[in-house]
Amino acid sequence: MIKSNSNQGQSNRSFFRTILPYCNLLVAAGLTFSLAGVTHRIGSSELENQTLEAELSSARRDLSIIRNESREQFGKLSHQGELTADEYRSRVESYSDVLDSMESRLERMESSSQSTTSRTDETVSAFRGELAELRARLRDQAKPKKSTAQVFREFEKDHRDGVVLIYTEFDYRRTGGTKKAIKTVTGWGSGFFLTKNGYIATNKHVVQPWKFDADLAAMSALGEIEILKDTLRIACWQSGCKAFDKNGDPLTSVGFNTWKLKNLRIALQAKDSMREREMDFGGFGPTLKIHALDNNDVVVLQAEGNDFHPLPLKIGPGCGIQKLDSVMALGFPRGQNGLEAGLVESSPSIGTVRKVENTIHVTASIIPGNSGGPLIGPDGRVVGMVTRVYSETLGICLKLDHVLKLVKKLEAAEKTAAIASAKQ
Repeated sequence: MIKSNSNQGQSNRSFFRTILPYCNLLVAAGLTFSLAGVTHRIGSSELENQTLEAELSSARRDLSIIRNESREQFGKLSHQGELTADEYRSRVESYSDVLDSMESRLERMESSSQSTTSRTDETVSAFRGELAELRARLRDQAKPKKSTAQVFREFEKDHRDGVVLIYTEFDYRRTGGTKKAIKTVTGWGSGFFLTKNGYIATNKHVVQPWKFDADLAAMSALGEIEILKDTLRIACWQSGCKAFDKNGDPLTSVGFNTWKLKNLRIALQAKDSMREREMDFGGFGPTLKIHALDNNDVVVLQAEGNDFHPLPLKIGPGCGIQKLDSVMALGFPRGQNGLEAGLVESSPSIGTVRKVENTIHVTASIIPGNSGGPLIGPDGRVVGMVTRVYSETLGICLKLDHVLKLVKKLEAAEKTAAIASAKQ
């Protein structure tokens, strides 16, 4: 029995001697992988720290560049006379305050970067984004401003295709006496494209003059004439187009019109605001109706097509201009008589804003034929519609808001029609 136990012990020792080298190999391999993992983590951490330091260094460099650029670029504007001494000082101080605040933030990030690497890394990234935005604003403010005259000159050159000459005619019949005769009334005005699909803004009195003409209204009230409203004919031509033949008659084979090409229509008009007025003829005073000179003097036409040149509009409540702002009225004063060689060429007139109340009062020269044309503000966008004149130095313009209300109604109707069509 004792011998048997001895033999078993010898067998166990022999087994352990056999596997011991393999155990040592396993332990060594494990230590090797563990050390490799530690080494990798150390290397990764060092790389993160190096990247973060580079980002912080780059941020500080950007901050320094912006500080120098702000002084240099504002100094250049001051030297060119585009900034007064007070404006220069105010802008430099304003940027200095912002940059000082950002530099303090950068210092805090640098001091905390060792303990909170990942969080600081994200913060630096956001910080550099702010620096980029600040630099973009600086460069935008440092751009030399265009003069108002240059803005208007570029507008007239770049957007002439968006302005149209409008011609209207209608008939009336004389009813007095034994002989009845048909007479034709003609008129001229201006308009401008609002959208690519052909909406054109103009005044109601341009396309429906009998509603505003006191003489016609009086003769109609007295029974002397009958206005044949169904005979209304409207035509328009874009700038650069030949609108008249050699005899001075309108060319209805080109452009847009309601009776020959039939590619023009009245899309929508503001509601009529007719006012009754009594005439006094020795105790006999017939009542006549005439349209008020108000914000309802607006019509939107539509020309067939989908690639027109809409003018840039000042979108938003109000007109965004104030007293003494420069403005330009664009249109066709005197209509056909103001054109040469039968070519449609707009004629600009520059003035200033007298006041802005219910309407816009301007000093720009407004002449019959300008009605319905655009009024352009100092930023090169349409702020209103030229409408009427009280004197050579007092023109009245409607705010663009009144035109855009009609456009919104038209677009809403189009959307409703499209939905209804899709359901069918």
